[in-house]
Amino acid sequence: MFVATIVTLFFVKEDFKPMDVRNPLANKNAFAGIKHKGIVWAMIISSMLIQAATTSINPIISLFVKELMHGHGNVAMTSGVIAALPGIATLLAASRLGALSDHIGPQKVLMAGLIFCGCMFLPMFFVTSVFTLGIFRFLVGLSDAALLPVTQTVMTLDTPAEAISRIFSYNQSSQAIGSVVGPMLASLVAGVLDYRYVFLMTTGLVVINLAVVGFAYRQDRKISKTAE
Repeated sequence: MFVATIVTLFFVKEDFKPMDVRNPLANKNAFAGIKHKGIVWAMIISSMLIQAATTSINPIISLFVKELMHGHGNVAMTSGVIAALPGIATLLAASRLGALSDHIGPQKVLMAGLIFCGCMFLPMFFVTSVFTLGIFRFLVGLSDAALLPVTQTVMTLDTPAEAISRIFSYNQSSQAIGSVVGPMLASLVAGVLDYRYVFLMTTGLVVINLAVVGFAYRQDRKISKTAE
């Protein structure tokens, strides 16, 4: 955190212009000036579900790795590598997927990312080795690179400058809720059923997310056609 503070203080250049208090949007609800409210709400909910899905494995990853390794070997080290793999994949793919989003549009990248994410979580239910689990965890990281950055991009495009900080605050709060809900649900499922069923639960979260985003875009298209 100290290093982050130093980097921000000395290397981040900001051209900040305070909001005019006479601006009608300054004292209104953050969503007042947003044209596509349904899309922005869908992105906020999507951020929560993505975070819940991403963090759901955290409480059981060491235990599941230990089970796959039958209690032999360096479980702590292996668990650390498995936990880190999605982050490595995201680091490698984020810039490329961001460029792809600029070319074909964030909606297509987001929908494809959600479908791919669900397709990667489901096979984890059937894995029998740490190596296979690692492969799917790495692939999930690739889908993560297409999700949270794209949801934030969509919110930026649809939100006026006067409300962008408030909307991002709501989005951050939504992600925090996901960080709470995901591990709690996973712990409950693992305690009642088995570690493997956490991946089925996570797949369900991704399917719900896909439905929310798809419904929001469909409704927005209907409203746009009606307005025309």
